[in-house]
Parts: sequence; structure tokens; C-alpha cells
Amino acid sequence: MSSPRVHLLPASVDLCDRAAQHIVQQHRAQLPDLSRVTLLLPYISAAPQLRRALATHAGGGLLGPQIYTLDVFAQSRGTHAPALPALDCRLRLASALARHRHLFPGVGTAQAAEALFGLFEELIAHGLDLGSDEAAFTARLQSAYRAPRPLHFLSQEAQIAHRLFAAYLADTDNRSPAAAQRQQLQSAFASVTADESLQLIGFDEFSPAQTAAVKQALITGHAELWLQGRQEGRDGESLRALCHSLGVEPILADAPASSTSSLLDAVYAGENRAAPLELKDGPAFEIVLAAGPEHEARCVDVAVREALLKGAGSITVISGDRRLARRLRALLDRAGIPLHDPAGWALSTSSAAACVNAWLECLATDFQFRPLLTFLKSSFAATDADALRVLEQELIYTRQIENDLDSYLRDAQPVPPLTAVLERLRQAAKPTPGWNTTQSGDAWCQSLRAALDTLGLTPRLQQDAAGTRLLRLLEDLSRALTYHRLMLDGDAFRELLDRQLERETFIPDRRRSPVQLLTLEQSQNVRSDLLILAGASRAQLPGSPAAEPLFNASVRLELGLPAWTVRHAR
Repeated sequence: MSSPRVHLLPASVDLCDRAAQHIVQQHRAQLPDLSRVTLLLPYISAAPQLRRALATHAGGGLLGPQIYTLDVFAQSRGTHAPALPALDCRLRLASALARHRHLFPGVGTAQAAEALFGLFEELIAHGLDLGSDEAAFTARLQSAYRAPRPLHFLSQEAQIAHRLFAAYLADTDNRSPAAAQRQQLQSAFASVTADESLQLIGFDEFSPAQTAAVKQALITGHAELWLQGRQEGRDGESLRALCHSLGVEPILADAPASSTSSLLDAVYAGENRAAPLELKDGPAFEIVLAAGPEHEARCVDVAVREALLKGAGSITVISGDRRLARRLRALLDRAGIPLHDPAGWALSTSSAAACVNAWLECLATDFQFRPLLTFLKSSFAATDADALRVLEQELIYTRQIENDLDSYLRDAQPVPPLTAVLERLRQAAKPTPGWNTTQSGDAWCQSLRAALDTLGLTPRLQQDAAGTRLLRLLEDLSRALTYHRLMLDGDAFRELLDRQLERETFIPDRRRSPVQLLTLEQSQNVRSDLLILAGASRAQLPGSPAAEPLFNASVRLELGLPAWTVRHAR
């Protein structure tokens, strides 16, 4: 029996437009007030398109609705205690592992903590428990590894994971990000009242916790669900699984015959065909074979500029290749075209992070000339040009000074500007002990912040988007390390900082733009005048799973976690 509150639209239909039309008709008596309507999307990328469609069907401006992702909805409406910061949870694990370095020989403490944090959070998000019986858990691992008999390394791996997971649950007191998210999601859906309208648009999968919350909301009549695609064929596997988990049978929306749907049906029906696919009146598309990465970026650049000249109002570039994205952004910047990239860029790729890393490398190598020049040539260092020229050409290349500030200073005496630069470096390095010295992580953070102040970098970083984010990261890291008192040497501190820089993102350009860059996942429900799928190589589509230092794919499947191959198939 069909579920009246679950709608299934074919791929040819504009999902946002159809949902917006339905919402406006449903609440026409309340227009222009849609403040009691909440729309939930898998990704926020489609929100502007959805707002435009609502305004069009309503015939004017609107008050509301609220548009969230599920995670943000849980955070804004949930009443559970706020989650512990992910950084705090990682440091708790790192502190525990630092006391037992023998557990993962050959694996750094920060790397092991990162791997365990990801595993534990995924287990919690899926509502899985390793159980209280360590022997039973070891037997599950043995089965997953298909081992004919108990093996020492299996028992050790089981004990480590089992005990650390139990300790992690106790230490975080059910307030880790995943645990808090589950509680907040439950309370957020429970807070929806009878006079509210909750619309979930464009989802094709839910986590177990999300499934339970959405299923209950559909049963009570507090929510409507909008799906797109079909339930037949291999491409319908995800929607079939979703509907089965929710216990619903969607209403199939009427739609005229579409060349897009015909093309997709033919592609999926003939995946193993020998002859090329021929389809008349299909959607216009073009396949471009690039000679290399640079050529590919230029092809995309030209396609974007040509489309804009022809009057395209919206262009979406879909790619998971960040190197290609970086090159494309540079090419479009050169043409005066901003690129909207909601995913942002890893903070580690910024010039601000490069400057700080060069400074840390100077400390680690006793100011070896390569990192020294890299640091002084950074725009944040603002080094006197004449002083830099003398240092590079006279002291380094002519007199062959390899490192050591005293050596540089001894030969720089006749050049006052260079002496001033080197003396400032000496003063900035004073708060930092020897690189191999072990001290608290907070002490390392404080000495780094003091050095940035002495070098005059702080005010310059504050004028930069990435620099501002980096300074805030150092404050957060220092605050967390003050509590955990993790003891680190210079290399360990740098590894910890590098991992934070890789994880954090920043958006360098927030100007409005008709051109947006999205990942394949972010492009759900998005429609544009031109769609460019860039970086369509086997390395990116489907790509490959990240290497896991703890538990291989079969073990993760045995524990109840979805394997990468299963997620990719969906």
C-alpha cells in the first residue's frame, strides 16, 4: 500500500520545483508566512534553488521557511547536552595511547588516535556495540579474518579495540559527537508540533538513528518525504533499501516522457552492451578527453567562460579532485570570475599554514637555509627586500652557510636591515625549547603563539581568511591541550598540528558567483544551466577507500559497519 506522505519523482522532474509547488499549495492560506515549515536537505547546496522555486510559486517574497541539513536541524532543535568537541575526543584517545605506545608499533600516536576516533564514532552513529564479552568479540574478529584458529595478533587487536571503546564510551559520558548527534536528532524530531510541517527533500539514504527518527515522524504524520529516481534496476538499489528500512511504499508521481529518463534507463539496462548506445532526442552532452591535468583544467575554464558569454545564469562544476579544483580556481580568477566552493579548502593548503609550517621547520632544523628562505619570502613575513637579497645571495649561496642563526648573524653585521631580521628571529625562537624536548602540548601552542606575535605575523594573519581560521585553531588546540596535558616533543606536536590543519577548512572567496564547485554528493537536487563533470577518471570515480590502520574492510562489515564497496554501490 502506498504511503501518502512519501513521494517518488522520476529523474527528469525538477525535485525542488515540484516540492516547492506542493508546499505552497498546502500552505496557501498562511502565505506569505511559512515560518512553521521546515525543509531538510541532504546537503545545503540546493537551498538557494529551493528558495527561488518557493518564491516563484508563491508569487512574491516569503517569511521562512527554515532550511537545514539533518545535522544542523538536530543541533538547532535538539535539547540534549552539547557534544564534546571532536578535538577533545581525539586528544582523550591520544592521551590514553601515549601511555601505551607499544599498542600500535610503527604507528604515530596522533594517527592511531585519529583512526580509533573515526572507528568509534562510526560504531556509535550506527548504534553498534562491541559487547561486554571480550572472548565473543575476538571470535567475531577471527570469523571476519577467516582465520582457521585463534591468532595472537587477532586477540591483541580485539583486546585493544574492545577495551579502548569501552573506555571511550565511559570517558565521553555519551557526549561524543556521534552520541550527542543521535540524542539531539531524536529530541529534535520529538519537538515537532502538530501545526508544523516537516519536509525531507532528496534523500537516498539515512543512518540507523536518522531512519528511526524519520520513520516515527512519517507514522505520526509530522513529516513528508520526497525521493527521486526509481526503485527498479541496479540504480534503484539505494531507494529500495531506504523505503524498506522506513517500511513505506512511495506514491509514484506522474511525469511526461523524458529523453533524460530514457537515456538513463537505456544506460542501466545495457551496461554490458557491445554496441554503442544510440538514442535520438537525448539530452545534449559532450565528452572531452583531456591530454593531462593542465589541459583538463583549461577545458573546464573555457567551457565555463563560453557558457557565461552565452548567457548561462548558473554553472555547476562537479569534481572531487582538489588539485584540479585549485587550478581551475586560479584560471577563473585570472578571468575575473569568482568560484563558489561551499566545501572550502583544507587549511593546510593555505599560504598562512605554509608560513607557520616553515617557521616550525626552521626550529626543527636550526634554521636550515631552505625553510628559512621559505619563511622569509612569505607575504606574511613582510621581509625587507634588500635584507632578503643579501641573505640569499651573499650568505647562503656565496658563503655556503647551511644553518645556525649565530652563523648568519656573524656574517650579517655589515648589513643592519638583515641583522634586524635575524635578531627578530632569534627573539621569536627563545620561548621554544629544544626541538627534541618533551613538554606539554599547551606549552608548544603558547610558544608558537608568542613567536607569531614577536615576528609581527599575528596582525597580518588576522587580515586573512585562512590566517584567522589558523589563529582560532591554535586557540582551540591550546585550550584542549591545557585540559589533557599531553606530553609531546617537537615532532609529535607538529604531527598533531598538521592533522588539525588537514581537517579544518576555510573559504577563500565568499563573493556571489554563477559558478559553483561541488562534490558528487553535494550536487544532490541541484539543477544548473550547465553541468560539468570534471576529473571523471577511475582515480576519482569511484576512487578507492582510505587505508585503515585498524580493522580491514571484512572486519568492519562483520561489526555491522557499511563497507566502502556497499556505500559506493548505492
